[in-house]
Amino acid sequence: MLLLFIILLLSNAIDGYYRKVQENSSCNPICKTCSDYNFCLSCSDTNLYVDLSIGTCNSTCNSSTYILEKSCVSTCPISYYAIESPKSCIACPSGCLECSSSSICKNCSKGYLKLGTTCVLACPENNYYANYTGMYCGLCDLSCVQCNGDSLADCTLCAGGKVVYINDTGIGMCLDSCPKGTFLSGTICKNCIENCESCSDSEACLKCYTGYYLQGTKACDTFCDYGDIVDTETSSCISYTNIYPYGSISMSSFTLIKITYEVAVEKAPGSFNVYTIDNGLYTQVLTYNTSYETTISLETTIATLISTSSYTYDTYYTIEVISGSVASSFGVNIEIPKGIWTFYIKSYTYEPLVVIINSNIKGTEVKINSELTLDGSKSYDPSSGYIKSELFSVWNCEDFTLSYEEYKKNLSVSWADYISIVSVNDTKKVLCTNWDYIDPPDNSTIIINNFTAVNQVLRFIYTLSDNNNRTTTNDIFVLVVAEDANPISLQNIPIYKVNIDKEFQLFISNPIISNNVQYKWSVISSGLYPEFTTPLSSWVLAIASDSMSKDTEYIFSLTYSDSIWKSSAVVTIVTNSPPDLGTIYINPTSGTALIDTFISRMIGWVDIDLPLTYSFAISYNTSSVSYMISGLQDFNEITTVFPGGFVFLTGFCYDSLGARSQESIMIEVDFLHDLDRIDEEFADLPSVVDESNIFYIMPIIGCMANELNWTYDDISEVLEKKTSILELLIQSKSIADTMYIENSDVNSLYLYLEIVGVIETLIKAPVNDDLMTSAISLLKSIDFSHLEIKPIIYPIYNSTLSATSPQYIFHSDIIINLSYTLINIIDYISSYTNTSLLLGEIPELIVISKQVLALGSVITEAERTLISDNISIITTKSLLSSLENLNLTISSGVSVQVPQNLSTSISSTQVSIIIAYVKTNPFAKNLPILDSYILIELQDLTNGTLLIVSDLDSPFLISFNITRSILESMSSQVFISQQSTSKLNVQCAYWDSSINSWATNGCILSNLPDIYNYFQYENVPESFTIICSCYHLSQFSISFISSTIGNVSYIINEESTIVFKSNQWETTLVLYLMVCGFICMSLAMGFAYYWDKYNPGIRLPSVETEKTYRYWDPNKVDAVLGQLEKEFIRQKTDSSKSDKKDTNAAINKFLTSGLVSKLMLENTKDNREIYDDSLRAGRLHPIEAIMDVDSDDETTQSRTKKHLKKPMDDPRYLTSLVSEPKPRQHQSRRDLEGTIAQLKLHLSHLESNTQVKSPVDLFLEKYDESTKLTSILKSKLKVDHRELKRSDLKALGINPSEFTALRATKSGKIVSDCSMLTGGKYSQKILEEVRRFYGSLKMSYWSLFLMYIKKEHKYISLAFNLHIEYSKKQMLTLFSVYWYLQLLLCQIYITYFNWDKVYDESNKCKFGCSYEGEIFAGIICAISPWPVYYICKYLFARNMVEYAAPYATKTQAYQNKICREFVGAILSFVSISVCIVGICAVSIRDPFDTEKGKEFLYCYMASLIWSFFIGEFFATLIKAWLVWKASSENFKKEEGSEPSCLAKFAKGMLTLFPCLLPTEL
Repeated sequence: MLLLFIILLLSNAIDGYYRKVQENSSCNPICKTCSDYNFCLSCSDTNLYVDLSIGTCNSTCNSSTYILEKSCVSTCPISYYAIESPKSCIACPSGCLECSSSSICKNCSKGYLKLGTTCVLACPENNYYANYTGMYCGLCDLSCVQCNGDSLADCTLCAGGKVVYINDTGIGMCLDSCPKGTFLSGTICKNCIENCESCSDSEACLKCYTGYYLQGTKACDTFCDYGDIVDTETSSCISYTNIYPYGSISMSSFTLIKITYEVAVEKAPGSFNVYTIDNGLYTQVLTYNTSYETTISLETTIATLISTSSYTYDTYYTIEVISGSVASSFGVNIEIPKGIWTFYIKSYTYEPLVVIINSNIKGTEVKINSELTLDGSKSYDPSSGYIKSELFSVWNCEDFTLSYEEYKKNLSVSWADYISIVSVNDTKKVLCTNWDYIDPPDNSTIIINNFTAVNQVLRFIYTLSDNNNRTTTNDIFVLVVAEDANPISLQNIPIYKVNIDKEFQLFISNPIISNNVQYKWSVISSGLYPEFTTPLSSWVLAIASDSMSKDTEYIFSLTYSDSIWKSSAVVTIVTNSPPDLGTIYINPTSGTALIDTFISRMIGWVDIDLPLTYSFAISYNTSSVSYMISGLQDFNEITTVFPGGFVFLTGFCYDSLGARSQESIMIEVDFLHDLDRIDEEFADLPSVVDESNIFYIMPIIGCMANELNWTYDDISEVLEKKTSILELLIQSKSIADTMYIENSDVNSLYLYLEIVGVIETLIKAPVNDDLMTSAISLLKSIDFSHLEIKPIIYPIYNSTLSATSPQYIFHSDIIINLSYTLINIIDYISSYTNTSLLLGEIPELIVISKQVLALGSVITEAERTLISDNISIITTKSLLSSLENLNLTISSGVSVQVPQNLSTSISSTQVSIIIAYVKTNPFAKNLPILDSYILIELQDLTNGTLLIVSDLDSPFLISFNITRSILESMSSQVFISQQSTSKLNVQCAYWDSSINSWATNGCILSNLPDIYNYFQYENVPESFTIICSCYHLSQFSISFISSTIGNVSYIINEESTIVFKSNQWETTLVLYLMVCGFICMSLAMGFAYYWDKYNPGIRLPSVETEKTYRYWDPNKVDAVLGQLEKEFIRQKTDSSKSDKKDTNAAINKFLTSGLVSKLMLENTKDNREIYDDSLRAGRLHPIEAIMDVDSDDETTQSRTKKHLKKPMDDPRYLTSLVSEPKPRQHQSRRDLEGTIAQLKLHLSHLESNTQVKSPVDLFLEKYDESTKLTSILKSKLKVDHRELKRSDLKALGINPSEFTALRATKSGKIVSDCSMLTGGKYSQKILEEVRRFYGSLKMSYWSLFLMYIKKEHKYISLAFNLHIEYSKKQMLTLFSVYWYLQLLLCQIYITYFNWDKVYDESNKCKFGCSYEGEIFAGIICAISPWPVYYICKYLFARNMVEYAAPYATKTQAYQNKICREFVGAILSFVSISVCIVGICAVSIRDPFDTEKGKEFLYCYMASLIWSFFIGEFFATLIKAWLVWKASSENFKKEEGSEPSCLAKFAKGMLTLFPCLLPTEL
């Protein structure tokens, strides 16, 4: 230890130093480290070796030492071994602690195992094991490949694929396989559980040793548990998987005792004993002998039927199974002693009392001063069938009138809505007056007669209680209505529960069907929302089966309203649930038809509505039709025979309220196919058929009929047997009739069903005429209306309380199944070899099928459809008015549309329609005809007779689907039969029973234009539709002929070219519109010509369109004209009273007045100006012309008189003076207008600062105090090129009365006040108002928009003569171009580009079903004519010429306008002509059918609506924006800002296209 410490100290010394006690001392320079100054531990020179024995550094070691790295040692240390040449120490291999050479290790390092003379970290995987105690690798036994020790007991893997086995003494061995009692786990055999001979693991035993039995998989014992079956072959115990009853059960669910195993079992002699348990004491009370009929085998289950009357509530029971009671092919059954299988029957739970008032009506209405009977006698105790209770009842009343009045103030709702939300604790309720609350009535039925106030609302409460502390209340709300009111009442109301597995209907009696009448149904419930098969706006409510929650309350209300009354009725309905499913079994499970007897039993069905009843039906092989084999019976089993093949037996269980549940089972039965055995079985039948054996006989004869349909050699014997069966059926039918008539026995209805099923089997081949005729006669003799009855239901077990069910006795599947049976019979008749014998029966049988299909429905719009392979039927009961225009689709491409006005030809109001599509055509084919036909019949529901329908005003439209293959087939038939190669033609045909042949009169093709090419074999599609229009009812089909179609369609003539007929409105629709439009346009153009010529209307000089050089300042002209008018009025006013009506006198005074004289004087002066010598050379001044010598025979005065004779009260009087001169007008008028033209020319020069004085200038200077208009007034007036009317000022928010110098004329335009002209300085007084007027010209966008709407709408302006920019002829021409283009575009779209309807993956229409495509296309067709319309409008429009333009420019502009008008007229004429030609060509080439006619009307009406309203609206938006943008931005110019690009664009558009400007701008 001391040496190690010294070495540690030395090792901590710094190189070149050695450690003393206190400090490091320096070494000899030759030493790197030292222990003393002269004792080196290492050398400074790495080439020298230090001799540790003497502490010196030498170049080599001496011969007695060994080299160890850079040291010389006398002996090698541990982990090294010495070699002599050269003498040195070598390190041992890795893991070796001590060695003598590199291959021989003596001791290993820690963690290494010694393997021979080497050291390893792990031993080899095979043949060695690791001994960690001795730290070496030991050898395994020679038999082992892998082991944990050196003995066989330590072996884990044997050589040669053998397994390791260690016996009970611990001795190991390698064996070829594991011995008994062990199992192989990896490579080692491990022991099974005790006494187990074979197992799969340590817990799952497969087989026990002899004398031991396997219980489950976990134990081998010398005995099995109680209730186990001992399998002697496998020495195992088969335990039961289920026992019932066990634990706590209710009495209602206790129907049987059963035990179930995993293997097939059957009953054996023995018994099930039942004991009661009372404080551990067992008392036997019942014994069930397992060999009796009450015990049945259900494959893996043994069940014993019980009667709950033998058991007691609140009691413990135990079941003892005697050994041998259950047998199995595996072994015997051991006993179950009492005490193991125990159960407890719960105490009886009282059901709540049920209170029913007036069949569960929740709310009703009663007339004032009338009586109301409240009936609670149908209330009952559901528990009375088990435990009797004493019941007590009482009535009470509450007044809700105040609550109802408050409710009606806030909402306009119905009485039914109030009932659904009112609270019985409403704070506004009060006690009823005249009600005895001290001693209230306690009878179940009371009469109330104190209803004395209208709108009084009373709530009557009926309370039912018993001596078991049960209390239930129910109520009914009563609304008192006026005496002349008509309260509605619901029919078919259930007194007790309704069954959710049947359709349910509510309706009112004597419904009123009118456009003013509305019905509204509503429902409130916490359960599923029902599925309604009728609209909620109908007077009848039909609820689909299985769409309501079971055992749930529903509140249904109906509200009736018309123009006078509103009435409501509310009813509460509780749903019933069907019986809980049990099990149906058949014994035996196989056999032979007619020979073996099968027992079928239904067990385990549970329901609280007792008693339960049962019935059975079968279907066999691949048929989907079921056949009843029993009636409604109290017992749950049937003993019968089955037909051969795969037989599906269905058992039905019904509760006392009629709810049904069902279960099916399938067995395979061998066919008999032996006539001798059939004879024997037939001979064993009872000789007399009566009610006692009828249900036993019917299944047997049904099986016989099925066996007789096999192919036998002796057909005569088969027919003889079938005839005998038919005789039995006739007897059975008589028995059924007797049962129905005498007792209204429900089983008679089941017997009818069985008879029909046997007939359907009987008439299959082989069959002869007599047998077929007799069978059909028997079938027709059955009154199927008997099936439409409602059963009596019983709400309580063993009680006389009953009621008629609101639902029919048969479920819809039975009705549909019967319909399919009848359809099969019709199909057999149609394919019968001698079909002609029974042709007359087919329509009648189809009607019977329809009657059956419609059983259980009321007068509703709901359709019922039946589709089979060869026949499809659709039927509906409805009011006749509801059937009109109804389209009924019966198959793909096959439909019938009822006429619109059918009620005008038929007197019946309630009818049933039937449409049958039969794919087999049995009728005589006197001409090539389709293999299918459609039958249509109408039946009067009041008496059940078929209606004879003929010579209808409108036809039935019958659609047939024709495929390409059918067309090719019929073509070949036609050409072969008629030996012709002419083209194929088609015609509609019907079966004429009077001649037994197909006829065509009364039926025509209605869509031949659409399909005409197909019969010429041009572009024939895969399928197409032929539509027949027939004016009577029968069987209809399509016949094919080779001659030309002729008059069949009334559309194609003898030359096979398409023509039109007036009654084909769809085809000629566009032509009608075109011709009507042409006539209207011609009349309007004639009227416009007359009006423009003789009564020009509003033709204002400020917007004159005929002469573009007529531009003037309107204020100056109004001033002069106003002065003239004022003088004329003054002259007329100053006349004597007798002369006031003398226009000639007034005119004379006017012409001789000073004003005219002065004007004439100024006109004769020499300083008048000639503004354009080239144009005015030799031309008199206009004033000279009017005042000069007469130019004709009349004097100037007489000409002027004639011109001024217009009545003064005509608002157009003034404007007529300046209207365009017309040919043949008086010369005086032209001269007077020439004067005005001279005035306008003068003003034009005045505005352009051309200082030229005309006679008018001199006249104004003389009579106006101002010498001239100021420059400001000129500039302001130059801006305004239009007249404003009073309405325009009001639109701008300006009051015209504020302008004292302006006034409004009768026509509404703003002019200068004449009195201001003569009373002072005109220009000074008006200047400020003109400035304000100018400010008002900055109109807002919406003001412009409103102006456009009022004055620029082309239809309004045309109709009311408002448009003064164009003449009426021009407006009508523009209108005609637009109208014809719309008409042509809509026709082209419908004919060639009509969008198809779009459907999604579920065939639900997504687009096009409501004419959306046609409406959208109509909008496009309204927009498309705009380019042509506006081009023509531009060509007709006036010029835009600046005021300052030279006279020559204005004259040229006028000439250009004349040219443009001519071009516009040519373009309009060409456009209209092209449209007319196009309309005629398309109409002749591709005329419309009915559907396309409707589509065109939708398209064209949408186009007209758009063009009349919406299109004009959008155009107005655009045009108003252009004017507003141009004007508002240009006003900014005066404010120093530059107009925007958009403003410049707008101004440029208005300049290029003046037709965009409104007239007033």
